[in-house]
Amino acid sequence: MSSASPSSSILLDIDGMKCGGCVRAVENILLEQPNVINASVNLVSRTAWVDLDNKNQPIESILQALKVRGFVAQIRTNNPFDIDALQKDLLQPT
Repeated sequence: MSSASPSSSILLDIDGMKCGGCVRAVENILLEQPNVINASVNLVSRTAWVDLDNKNQPIESILQALKVRGFVAQIRTNNPFDIDALQKDLLQPT
């Protein structure tokens, strides 16, 4: 884990987690990926917050790394905490 501030945060929905060991495995997989500076995995909600060092980082490789280890993940598109999307919405003329 790095102390750098993230350029972007994404919320992933992750299937396949059943125990604390799965949570640790998912967290380790995420932290092994380039440009991932932090990962916080929640078993109950089956989600992971991932902080990326590069805002334009394609996450397909992250999703694939999870998938090959048995954890199917997708980006949650209705993320209420997506600051970038909120700012864009606020700046659009009505």
